[in-house]
Amino acid sequence: MPSSHLITVDLESQKIMGYVSPCIKTGYSYKNDEMSENCELVSLKRSEKRRRRKTRRVRLSGRFHRLQRLVPGGQGLQPDRLMAQTAGYIMHLRLQLSVLDALLKVHDHT
Repeated sequence: MPSSHLITVDLESQKIMGYVSPCIKTGYSYKNDEMSENCELVSLKRSEKRRRRKTRRVRLSGRFHRLQRLVPGGQGLQPDRLMAQTAGYIMHLRLQLSVLDALLKVHDHT
């Protein structure tokens, strides 16, 4: 959009309409007032979200590496290929279980 078509609205109007965060730096000092407390809360929420995202990434990464070690041929696979390999391995284990269960039933009946 060309800049000549942009509509400019003053900062107070944007705050009223909800388009601007109260923490935008406008040259005012917000120390020791309500606005400062709001800005600190927004900063805490953002840092908390960042910390939780990082914790989740670390946790998922650990689980991914454990799964790579458990699944035969899983070392060095990308997550999508590892999931496909894991599904195949689960099916293989279920088949083995079915065969062993059938052998056990045959053995018990003889």
